[in-house]
Amino acid sequence: MELKKLSVWDPTEKGIYKASARKLFRDLKRAGCRNHDLAVKSCAAAFGIRVKRVMSMRTGGRCVREGGIYGLMQLGREIKNAPSFGEGSDGTTVRGVTQESRSITVSVPSYEPGVDDTDQSTWKPVTRFADVAPALDHTAQRQFEGSVELGERIANTYSNSPLASRDGQRMDADDYFRKQGFQHMDHAKDGKKKFRLSKERKERVVNRDLAKEKMSTMTVDDILRESEKISDADILKAAGKKFKSITEISESDRGQITLDLLEQRIGKEALDMLPESEARLLRLFFFVGCGGHKSLNAFRYGVVEMRETWKREELKGPCNLANKATDVAIQIATDNTDTEALARCVASCPRGGTKLTELAGALFRHKNHETGYQKKHEMFMQARKQERYGLNPTDSSKRFPDVSNTRYQSHSYAAAELVVFRDDYQELIEEICDGKTKSGTNHLEGNALKGLQDADTLCELGAMALEGLCCSWPYMAEVRTPPEGEQFVNALSPEMIALHRRIPAFCENLALHPEKIFHPNTPQSELTLDGKPFIDKTIIPALKLLSDDLPNLNLMISAMFRGATRGWSIFTPEYRDDPSDPTTISSLSPEMLTRLGEIPMTNDANEGPLGSTRVYIRFNPSSDAYMFSAQARATRNNTESFISKLCTFDDQLHVMRLARAEDASGKARKFREEYLRLQKERADSARIKQANLIQKKSNEAERLNALGAETDRTKILNMTIKELTDQFKVYKSVLMDPILANVTQSSMKKKENWLATVLAAAARM
Repeated sequence: MELKKLSVWDPTEKGIYKASARKLFRDLKRAGCRNHDLAVKSCAAAFGIRVKRVMSMRTGGRCVREGGIYGLMQLGREIKNAPSFGEGSDGTTVRGVTQESRSITVSVPSYEPGVDDTDQSTWKPVTRFADVAPALDHTAQRQFEGSVELGERIANTYSNSPLASRDGQRMDADDYFRKQGFQHMDHAKDGKKKFRLSKERKERVVNRDLAKEKMSTMTVDDILRESEKISDADILKAAGKKFKSITEISESDRGQITLDLLEQRIGKEALDMLPESEARLLRLFFFVGCGGHKSLNAFRYGVVEMRETWKREELKGPCNLANKATDVAIQIATDNTDTEALARCVASCPRGGTKLTELAGALFRHKNHETGYQKKHEMFMQARKQERYGLNPTDSSKRFPDVSNTRYQSHSYAAAELVVFRDDYQELIEEICDGKTKSGTNHLEGNALKGLQDADTLCELGAMALEGLCCSWPYMAEVRTPPEGEQFVNALSPEMIALHRRIPAFCENLALHPEKIFHPNTPQSELTLDGKPFIDKTIIPALKLLSDDLPNLNLMISAMFRGATRGWSIFTPEYRDDPSDPTTISSLSPEMLTRLGEIPMTNDANEGPLGSTRVYIRFNPSSDAYMFSAQARATRNNTESFISKLCTFDDQLHVMRLARAEDASGKARKFREEYLRLQKERADSARIKQANLIQKKSNEAERLNALGAETDRTKILNMTIKELTDQFKVYKSVLMDPILANVTQSSMKKKENWLATVLAAAARM
C-alpha cells in the first residue's frame, strides 16, 4: 500500500498546487523547458511514478509571476533591515520601445539552513536584480518616476504580506529614498539629472522626518505662527506651472501644499541646527559612475584628439572611407570643378581607425548574423592563425570583436586584430572578391582594403590598440575581477581609489614619451596600468615591423594618450583628492563609508538584464518585460532559498492572490494605450508647431518683401541695429545675395559689423 502511494505523485493539496510543484514549474521555465508537462511526465515515467495532475500553462505563468512577487517581498524585507542600500539603473530600446533596468545593492543574509540570519556578521553585500520595465521615454523625469514606482511596489508587497506581520514591521514607501545612500550608472546627462531628482526627494523625506519630530514638541500656536509665514506666492510656486492664480487651487490641495511647505521649512531649520557630521549622514546620497563607461569615454577622447592632431599639425591624415553616396557626390563636385562643394564633401567624409574597425565589424561580424563574411571569416582566420602563427585552437577560434554591437573595448580589440593580422585580412578579402561570380570588390570591401593599406589609418589603429593594451584592457580586468568570495569590485575600496588617481598620470607619461612603449628597458609599471606583462604579446612586435612605413605612429600614440588623459580626468571626479568637495570619496567620513557599504565598480548588473530582455523577447515574442522581470527576480536573487526558509502557506496564498490580480490588471495593455496616446500627442504637437513655423516664415517673408531693399547709403548709415537686421534679411533671404549665403546673424556682434555687411550688400546691387 505504501509503495503504491509512493508511486503516484499528486502535486496538489486541497485543490491547490503545492509550493514544491510551483517551484518545479519555475525551475523548468528557468532552464528553458517549454513543454513542462512532457518533461514532468517523462521523468516520472523513468522513475516508475505516475503523475496524477499536470499544471496548465496559465497556472504555470502565474507561478512565474509569484516568483517575481516573492522577489519583491524579499527586496522589501532586505531594504527594511539594512542600514543603507544603493540603486543602479540603465536603459536601452528593444524593438523601438525604451526599457529601463534597475538593480539594488544591499547587504543580505545567506538564507542557508542553520545560519542565524539576524546575525549581520553573516550578511554580504550583493547586487539584486530589481526590475526591467518598459518606459514611455528615457528622460530623467521618467527614470525618476520609474524608481518611485518601484519603491512603492516593493514597500506595498512586503508591508501587506503575512511575513511583515510576523516580522512586526512595515516598509514605508519613503524608506526607498530614506535608506538609499548611493546611485551608480553611466555618465549620461539624463542619469546625472535623475540622480539630482532622487537626491532632492531624499532631502524632502529627511526634512519631513525632522519636521514631524520637531512639531511633536511644538504648541499649536507655534505651528500656526509658522504656517502664517507661507504666502500665496509660495503655494502657487509649489503647485506648479499649470496653475496661474491661487484661486485655481482647491482648498484641500492648498491645505496639503501648505502642510508640505511647512514641514519642509521646519525640517530644514531642524537640519541646519544639527552638527555638520550628523546632518551629512542624514543627507548622504553619493554618485559613482560606471567604470566601463569611464574607460569608454576616455578612449573616445583619445580618438577625438587624434583627429584634431592631424588638423593642428596640418597633415593629410587618414584616407577617406566614405560611403557610396558621398563618393558619388565627391566625383560630381570634382567633374564640375566645384571646389566649395568638394571641400564640404571631403570635410564630412568619415575616416580614421574607428571608421575602419566599424567597417571591419560590419564585414566580418555583422550584428544581424547574415550580412558580410561571418563564418567564412571564422574558418579562414582560424586556419591561418593555426598554420602560420601556431596559435592554439582556443585563441585561433575567437570571433572578430563585436564592434557592430559596440561592446566595451571592441574598437581597441578590433584595431589590435587588424594590426597584427593585417596581411591575412587583406588576403581574405581579396580571395573572396576574386572568387565571386562577378569578381571584384563592393564598396565596403574596397574601403576595408583601402584602410588596411593606408599608413595614417594604420597609425590610428596602432595607437588604439596600444591604448587598449596598456590602459583599457588592464583597467577593465581590475574593475571586473572581484576579490575571492565577493560578487563585485567595491568602488570605494582603497585599491580602486589609488587606481583611478594613478590613471591620468600614467596616460600623460605615455603621451609625453610614446617611444617608451617600444624601448626594451622601459619598466613594466610604465607600460601597463597594472604593472603586469602585456595581455597580448603580438601587438608590439607587429607595430615594430610596420614602424618604418608609419612615420606618424608616435604622433598618434601621443595624441591618443593625451586625449585619454583628459577623458580620465573628466570622468573620474569622484576620485579626486579634494576633501572639501562633497562629491568626492575623499570627503566621506568613516561613518559615511560604513553607511554606504560597498558600491559596484561597473553597471554590468543593469546592462546584462537589458541584453537578456532582448533575447527573452526574441524567443518569447508573445511575452513581455514584466514576465522576464518576474522570472529573473526569482532566478538571480536567491529567492527560492528565501521562500524555503522564511515563507509559509499564508504567504503562498497572499502571493497567489497578488499574482492573479497582476495577471488580470492588463498592465501591458495599459502601457501600450498610454504609449500610443503620447505618440499621437507628440505628433499632433509637432504638426501644429510646424504649421505655426510655416505661417511665421510666410508672414516674415511678406513683411520683408513689403519693406524692400534700401540702397541709399545715407539712410543705411542712420539705421538702428533692428533696421540693419531687417535689411540683412532682405538682402539674404529675399534677394538671395550669394555672398551672404554663408553669413549668420550670430557672427555679427557689433553694430559696425551689421553696417559694413549691409553697405557691402547694397553696393553689390
